Amino acid sequence: MRRIGWSSGAVLAVIAAASAVGAEEIDRHFHEGFDVKEGARLHLNHGDGDVAFEVWDRDVVDIEVTYRATIKQGGIGTKDQVDFTAEFTQQDDEIRVVGHESRVHAVMIGFVSKNVHEYVYAVKGPAWLEVRTEGQDGAVSIEGLAGTADLELQDGDLSLTDCALDRARVRMQDGDFDAVRCSGDLDIRTQDGRVRLRDHGAGPLTVRAQDGDVRLELVAGASPELDVRVADGDVTVGLADGVSTEFLLLTDDGRVRVDLVDVKNLEKSGPGTYGEIGGGEGTIRIESKDGSITLRDVG
Repeated sequence: MRRIGWSSGAVLAVIAAASAVGAEEIDRHFHEGFDVKEGARLHLNHGDGDVAFEVWDRDVVDIEVTYRATIKQGGIGTKDQVDFTAEFTQQDDEIRVVGHESRVHAVMIGFVSKNVHEYVYAVKGPAWLEVRTEGQDGAVSIEGLAGTADLELQDGDLSLTDCALDRARVRMQDGDFDAVRCSGDLDIRTQDGRVRLRDHGAGPLTVRAQDGDVRLELVAGASPELDVRVADGDVTVGLADGVSTEFLLLTDDGRVRVDLVDVKNLEKSGPGTYGEIGGGEGTIRIESKDGSITLRDVG
């Protein structure tokens, strides 16, 4: 019996001769609009795509999805089929949008690489809309929302601007959270990301974090309801003129610094530091196991 042998060099030569590297451009654009009335909800599953939400004065939810990518693959056999599509549905008061980065696997020897140039969900809607997002690596920015928000992200960043929310629930893994000039009932929970709120207004604020730092600035005249608990991160809270609250700061191994002009009844006992500002109308509780805590005045 005659044996046939193949060297690795011969196999590579056959593959190279059989199929050169090819590049395929994917350029997809989807656009849908939905008439809505108060009580309507938007559920957006955006995968690795970025989301940009802004408010307008029409009772319409307008959604544009853009996906552009380059697929390179080479080898022998049938090529993989790679594409993207967006699915839009409306049932009763709920609008659902799901992006699908599809790939049909085929039998081949070689490689497939994907370079995504643009993957964006551009959304416009009324301020009262209820918004829910679920994503992986994409960044989410929301401006002007005044309804409710339920936001979940894995590794992407999240930013809120000028949002007077009824309620917001935020769940994140490794991304950063930023909010500017926002208010409402906010519940924020992260793993390793940084949390930063500037010019934050009235409403209960709950923050739970593992390794990320937390930095908050509360606006003048507020009576805060603030509950922050962090495992390893540092917490800094700035209080503007007119803030009225009592506070309790707790840390195991970190340093506590109270840099306030009008603090009253300042007491330190074990891991806790207690005090009051103004009439002591609000409540601030901050706990960091290994990080430092700073409470200070801001201009």
